[in-house]
Amino acid sequence: MIYDFDKSFDESGYSINEKYNIDDSFVLNGTSYQISSISSDGFQIEIEKINDISKVAQGFTMPNFDYYSNGKNKIFNNINDEVTFIFWWKPNCPGSVSGVPAINKIWNVFNKTDGFNFISLTALDSDSFNRLSSEMVLPSKETVSVNFPTNTNNDSLNSLFGEKVPRVIIVDRNGVIKLDTACSFNAGNYDESKDENLKTYNYYVNELLKDEIE
Repeated sequence: MIYDFDKSFDESGYSINEKYNIDDSFVLNGTSYQISSISSDGFQIEIEKINDISKVAQGFTMPNFDYYSNGKNKIFNNINDEVTFIFWWKPNCPGSVSGVPAINKIWNVFNKTDGFNFISLTALDSDSFNRLSSEMVLPSKETVSVNFPTNTNNDSLNSLFGEKVPRVIIVDRNGVIKLDTACSFNAGNYDESKDENLKTYNYYVNELLKDEIE
């Protein structure tokens, strides 16, 4: 379940309402934290500072990593002067499937853009991925297909990204993670103009390509 809370701090001068799961990371005044527990009534949370600087978390440098792609090992290098969009997911996860229409759009719009790097990853083997991705259904019961390439057989990355899916990570040109989030569910029949996932991803990619997010 996703919980809403108002992240308001007088000393930092901002008030933002955002959505986070247990163990999701977020940044306050340049320091990364994660939610450790939520009260039974949902109105109180406990947060803890993330001390492991190698952890994949918003505000930290994205670690370099190897991944498997079409029978070959490839390397993500955080010093590549590119905005990198990473989607860690499984097609048998309802949350992952809910995010697919937005990811399709991001791929279609930006995949040929200079300075943009797209990496979709799953721990599943290729046979399982192909079978499950052909059966995907949105919460509205509409079927959805995958337009973007996904690198399979990457179960070794569970230790880096975690076994919980989905996870969308957007990295700036300097290798810093600017967004680390899950996918919101879209109620009712799919409507691109109301897709909060797409609005969020599109904003970050556009602004980072223009170097307008600090």
